[in-house]
Amino acid sequence: LAQGVLVPEPHFLTDFMSLKRYLAKHAALLFIAALPADTAASLISAGRAQVTSRTSMSVALERKSYRFQGATLLSTASKAVHRTAYFGKLAIGTPPQAFSVVFDTGSGNLMVPGSDCQSAACLNHERFSEDDSTTVRQVMCDGSDIEEGSEADEVTITFGTGHITGRCLEDKMCIGALCARGAFIASTDESRHPFASFTFDGVLGLALDTMAQGPSFSIMSRLTAGNQLAK
Repeated sequence: LAQGVLVPEPHFLTDFMSLKRYLAKHAALLFIAALPADTAASLISAGRAQVTSRTSMSVALERKSYRFQGATLLSTASKAVHRTAYFGKLAIGTPPQAFSVVFDTGSGNLMVPGSDCQSAACLNHERFSEDDSTTVRQVMCDGSDIEEGSEADEVTITFGTGHITGRCLEDKMCIGALCARGAFIASTDESRHPFASFTFDGVLGLALDTMAQGPSFSIMSRLTAGNQLAK
């Protein structure tokens, strides 16, 4: 079992300004990254934002608060924790399967539930079906091909309040009209806490290669390599 990078609790996008700064630095996937904070906040509250690459399009963003039990940095006692996250739609496969994903600036992998995951956290959400995609293939969890006679590995990503274990797949991924082929993690097991309580299906890491399983796992790198994002 290949162990994933141990990281603190997921840096789910709780601060709009951090998204603005991040995307402004890394080729600006969302048009809101170039807007004044008050204008961008208005767009977010209305549930709409503009995305820009070489053409213009629009995607819906949602802002929701969620509540879960967790420990604080100052105490090991469990208490109610309230967070706010921004998330939107992403499609995987051919034909496309739609998922709601939270934008996470603290990781570089795309993680969604797999169809063979029977955990309560997976059953509460949309799951990716390999059988329903004509373009999917399984890869090793460093992004390399599976050698003949070898078995595919798995990866476990451990967060401060839970874990995800999954197989690694490669397929077409699209955010609106921006598409690229890349690798992602289809979970086979998710801890009930905290993932069962989340509204979104998965996590879309916006970090670059150094915080992903490998270059093929970073959607920002894949979009840039495919000339979908301006450098």
